[in-house]
Amino acid sequence: MVVSWAPQREILQHGSVGVFVNHGGYNSMWESILGGVPMICRSVWADNHINAKVAEEVWGVAVRVEGRVITKSGIVKCLEMVFEQEKAKKMRQACNELRQVLIEADGPDGVAAKNRKTLLHLISG
Repeated sequence: MVVSWAPQREILQHGSVGVFVNHGGYNSMWESILGGVPMICRSVWADNHINAKVAEEVWGVAVRVEGRVITKSGIVKCLEMVFEQEKAKKMRQACNELRQVLIEADGPDGVAAKNRKTLLHLISG
């Protein structure tokens, strides 16, 4: 089925989703982490490359497509890495830990809320 729009955040929070293949974009990554879903990143341009690298090497919530070129063998390799029992457990645990950080940051007293207030003050003042 091909649709023009789908509720990505709701889909990623569904328990049957095992992995999210994405381009390493900021919003897709946060939605995946908030859903507790590990990622396979095929970065495209700009910040995607850095986001994907950090998600894999620092946060431990993703694997990157080798050479940024999607091939059958490359995707199978990524899927095997993501669904390998021990690695999958670690990736989901890392997602859940980051999820808590994001929820706190976006709360009423979190850093994201404070930054939004500062920005609003700067542009309206």
